[in-house]
Amino acid sequence: MMTWQTSQTDPKVLQELIAHPKITLLLQMTPSLFQFQGHFPDEPILPGVAQLDWAVRYAKYYFDTSLSVQDISQLKFRRFISPDMEMSLILDYDQPNSSILFKYQDENEEFSSGRIRLGKI
Repeated sequence: MMTWQTSQTDPKVLQELIAHPKITLLLQMTPSLFQFQGHFPDEPILPGVAQLDWAVRYAKYYFDTSLSVQDISQLKFRRFISPDMEMSLILDYDQPNSSILFKYQDENEEFSSGRIRLGKI
């Protein structure tokens, strides 16, 4: 049985496409992700808070920004994300407005999206 101490906390990045100001990451949602544990035991789904966390962390890393999250808006969760799924996380940095548009999608559908506004604390 997988425990939180032995589980992964980030999806497997299969591919990176870097074309500033847009980053596209092909992600695999491995069943060993910590975020799937307990949410729900018989049919695990990826919590929305995990999707937000990854969008923020990958954006800060790839866009090399130390700005903090000021606001999250236009947040939409359309479809469940389950273990073993592969999808793209698309991050589009609108630097003049200090915001990042993100969306998780595969070839057929969008799973979630939103806008993260950044600023100084």
